[in-house]
Amino acid sequence: MTLGEEAHIVAESDNGPRADLEMPQKVRDSYSNLILLCEEHHKVIDAAGGRYFPVEVLLDMKKDHEAAVDRSMERSTRGNEEAVERFSRFISELSRRVDLDEWDGWTSSLLEPSPVMNRDRFERYSETVIWLSNRTWPTAHFPGVQRAVRVFLDVWRDLIGVIDREFAYHRNMRDRFCLREKHKEIDWDENLYKQYGDEFDFNVDLIHELVYHATAAVNMLCDRIRDEIDPGYRFDEGHVSVTRGLNEFFRFEHFRPSYADENRASGGPYPGLVEIKKYVADAQGRHL
Repeated sequence: MTLGEEAHIVAESDNGPRADLEMPQKVRDSYSNLILLCEEHHKVIDAAGGRYFPVEVLLDMKKDHEAAVDRSMERSTRGNEEAVERFSRFISELSRRVDLDEWDGWTSSLLEPSPVMNRDRFERYSETVIWLSNRTWPTAHFPGVQRAVRVFLDVWRDLIGVIDREFAYHRNMRDRFCLREKHKEIDWDENLYKQYGDEFDFNVDLIHELVYHATAAVNMLCDRIRDEIDPGYRFDEGHVSVTRGLNEFFRFEHFRPSYADENRASGGPYPGLVEIKKYVADAQGRHL
């Protein structure tokens, strides 16, 4: 859309403002003889036959305007390059903090029938929640990446929060953090054993569901990075996947969780912890 009017410096016609009868018509309509003005200023420069704005003045105005546009484009290009550099550093640091290159390996420990995690890893991931929460976005560049990061943060915060509340030190290996099995910590009580056993099963499925969402959020983030910053990002590695097992048939299952396109476009595909708990409870036929 043009936000102004093309005005002739030397008049287009022989009787117009600043007319030059010797200038060929082709030259009169060429770029060198045109200047972009708003409607009001177009009227002003042509008033009184153009006597107050001679050709030399308009040529200087055009030169100054073009120089200003060049400077603006240079700043825009430089700003985009700086934004790419900043976001690239951020993405590299985030990938390191969440062990993206080892994603399938460390998540498989959480997708076991009894989820476990290395204690040092958990502490690092807890710090990452704070690190991500404190990020600022002082630029309008790459909105899709920014939305994807916010989705990932929401899932990551909930996953680490559940682990923090429901995990405890392993009885024999103090460097391991595992989902607490309260039903194995009590004297025999049939009702209490069932209650605690059901809670354990619920938390297992909740952890699994949050891991799937975290993986889907990572895949969405990687796609947005490829869309807006680097088309070749993680080209060799491909999509992020997870492995769950062993199942009831003593087999490992491999998944590549991802969000549907319509959810990805909305920027809000993760429903939140409350809804995830409802989903798990419904799947188990339980009432929260």
